[in-house]
Amino acid sequence: HPFSITSAPSDDYLSLHIRTLGDWTSQLKTVFSE
Repeated sequence: HPFSITSAPSDDYLSLHIRTLGDWTSQLKTVFSE
């Protein structure tokens, strides 16, 4: 599972950590790196 929610339930934001494991998550990393 490449996605982990890393924010606390009481936070006012959603924080995700995404591991690049394949083509789809690699493309996602490219989009957010630009």
